[in-house]
Amino acid sequence: MIGDAFGDDAVPELGDNDVARREQVGVGQFRASQLEGFKAAIVEDERQQRAAALNTATCYARGGNAARAQQFLPTAELEPSFAEQIQELKAFMDRQAEAAAPASSGAGARRPIQ
Repeated sequence: MIGDAFGDDAVPELGDNDVARREQVGVGQFRASQLEGFKAAIVEDERQQRAAALNTATCYARGGNAARAQQFLPTAELEPSFAEQIQELKAFMDRQAEAAAPASSGAGARRPIQ
């Protein structure tokens, strides 16, 4: 229990609805339902972190900084539902890299600006 590890001051105050619900279902069941709620919140928070990583990678890629974009992809890839968007982003970065690559030698090849 939180109160045991950190003292009673660390335990958040319960609202009237929480107290009434705890009395109806019992302390054990009430705590179990609280833990389930916390677990669901953590899952959603982690998904939001992964979405933020994908958004950040996309912004860096569109800004021309593919190396920085690549740093955020491992976090975004932890979210299976983003697989298609990540593939599209990688394809976009590949196209950017190809366009930025020096032209092959031959007629029409440009000399690099010095």
